[in-house]
Amino acid sequence: VSRSACFSSAMLFSIVRLFPVAPRRSRRAVPKCSTIRREVEPLPHRLDAAGHCRYRCTAGGSDVQVHRTVPALFRAEEFGDASLAETQAVPAEATSILRNRPLITLALGHFTIDLYAGLLPVLFPLLASRFGLDLKTVGLVSLAYSGVGSVSQPLFGYLADRFGTRLIGFALCWTAVTFAGIGIAPSFPLILTLAGLAGLGSGAFHPFGALNANAVIPDRKRNAAMSVYASGGTIGFALGPLIGVGLLALFELRGVSVMLIPGTVIAAWLLYEMRAIAVRPAVR
Repeated sequence: VSRSACFSSAMLFSIVRLFPVAPRRSRRAVPKCSTIRREVEPLPHRLDAAGHCRYRCTAGGSDVQVHRTVPALFRAEEFGDASLAETQAVPAEATSILRNRPLITLALGHFTIDLYAGLLPVLFPLLASRFGLDLKTVGLVSLAYSGVGSVSQPLFGYLADRFGTRLIGFALCWTAVTFAGIGIAPSFPLILTLAGLAGLGSGAFHPFGALNANAVIPDRKRNAAMSVYASGGTIGFALGPLIGVGLLALFELRGVSVMLIPGTVIAAWLLYEMRAIAVRPAVR
């Protein structure tokens, strides 16, 4: 009887092993950054200026700053409150593209930076009459701006990967200041120089802005979000000539200097917002 019982038990154990029991899933939610929607891990040895802990994105390796709902996320994860963590993981304002404040901020910055490029052709007749030049020569101003901006973008893309995009507002401020100088420049060579320097700021803004716009929206809405960001620049380029005509009609060539105001204001707002939404360099 004992042999029969042992044999039966062994057979039953073998049959049970054919149907392995699935491991119990933990209720502890995986914490995610409230901006880039990717898993993050704490870096207790890295603190920001406010003394808050920083976290590293485990998906892409980027170093992200704790902000908004992330502290609640990690408190919830620490105490095992999965429901709270899941609620905090996707804020309501991020579910709609047009209500995504970081994305709209970047689109407004893109609008402003391309506003300067759209305003340039309106200056040609005034520059030609002021310095006694033909339109072909005056066209070098546009070449200086767009040429320097285009050639410098790969360099600034590399710098964005290495050092992050926190200072994107400085790129816009640089363009605003140098572009405004065109209105008071006493010579055409100086105008060419200022246009090239302004293009340098444009070359820095575009890779910084595209990288941030790609990071502040969930994957399933990323294409639509990038179209909103790109449309900001297109609208700015289209409205540039209209704004330029109005300024030149009121103040002549010195009206270009008025463009210093919107550029610096939006740049200051970008610098403020970038504390939370800037893409950080990878942790080494």
